[in-house]
Parts: sequence; structure tokens; C-alpha cells
Amino acid sequence: MLLRPLPLFLLLPLLAAAAAADLDAVVAADGAVVRVAADEPNLLEAAEGRVAAFVFAEGAFTQTIDAEAGVVYFRPLREQPRSGFVEVAYADGGRRRFALVIVPDPDQAARRVVLAAPAATAPAFAPAVSTGHVAALKEFLREFAALDPADLVPAADAAELAAGDIVLVPRGVLRRGGFVGERYRLLNHGATPYLIDEDDLVHGAGVLAVAAAEQAVPPQGATWVHVVRREAAE
Repeated sequence: MLLRPLPLFLLLPLLAAAAAADLDAVVAADGAVVRVAADEPNLLEAAEGRVAAFVFAEGAFTQTIDAEAGVVYFRPLREQPRSGFVEVAYADGGRRRFALVIVPDPDQAARRVVLAAPAATAPAFAPAVSTGHVAALKEFLREFAALDPADLVPAADAAELAAGDIVLVPRGVLRRGGFVGERYRLLNHGATPYLIDEDDLVHGAGVLAVAAAEQAVPPQGATWVHVVRREAAE
């Protein structure tokens, strides 16, 4: 009797489960850019919950959801960055979507991507401060991002920041409640997608939060970036 090899979608869970303990682990919050192995299976799980859906463009990955374990095994089919979302189900019946940009990297070993627990993600963009201060900062950031450009003070003293093909153009400032919000237009003049690393956008003192409308900017594309700082004492 000729024994046929197991299909890849069946082998993926078996191989990845056996090697999970040895995988390079990374914790990912909502909106994270995550580098994964381009040529090996990767594992995705939730710190407090079960992965219920892995939604990316058709043809981007092979994927197998292990419903019993609440994890997904995936392998890139192409090396281009892909944006999508992962839906996590929690024991209390709640659900949450995590937006991710997954970047296949031929030099990266297989990875175990762990979606951060909800309690850990809310204040992650800010340093250790009181709950009330974090809430005020989040409210300011939401209000600031929604403001019409006409409601902002022109950024008279700010200059364009350029790094290679990436340019940050100041578009206005808002001062309110002890915070200073700076709005920028990020332009990608390059021929390849630009994956936003918020650490690259932090300049000067007192930065509390950096928020980008998109995590991946296409060639010749643009997006909005908002930076919030503590207002300096007079």
C-alpha cells in the first residue's frame, strides 16, 4: 500500500506545535508591524483569548486555525508586507479585532506572535502615569485627530523633516489641557512601501504618544501622523 504524504495544511499544525516552545516570540499590540519568517511556518496566538479569525488578502498566506487550541499557523506566500486583522474571542463572550501589518522577512526565523492582553494594550503608548492621565491623553488624541485643519494653529516654527525618501510636513498644532498636539503629513517619495516605525517619528522632548493613520504607506503615497507632547512649563 502506497502511503501518501500529509498535505501541508495538516502538517503545519503538527510541526509548529512541536516547535512552539523554541520559536522566537514577539508580543504585538493593536496596529503593530510584525516581522515574520518568509520561508517557514509562524504561530499566532492571543495572550488572553482564542484566535477566531485571521483575515488578510487572498493569496497572502497559507493558514490553518486550530480551533481547539485557539491559535493559527500561517506561512507567507509572497514577501510583500500585508495588512489585515485578527479577531480574538474571550471567555466572557467578548471579541476584539487587532489590526496588524505582517512583514515577511527571509532573514527572520519562524516566529511565535502573541497578541497582547487587552489590559496591557490601552496604556502602551504612554509612560507609566495615572489612569486618569492616560484617559485624558487618549481623549485629547481622539479629538485632535478629528479636528479640521482650520481649527489648528499653523506650525510657524516647524520645518519639514526629511530622511531619504520620507518627508514629514508640519500641518498644525493644538494646545489644550496640558498637551500639545502636532499634525504632520508623511510623504513616501520612494519606490517601495514605507513601514512606519513610531520610534523613528519621535523627535524632541516630552513625547507621550505617536499615532499614524496607516502603518504601511505605499510608494508615492501619504498618510497623517499625530504626535502628542507634554506642554512645557512657562
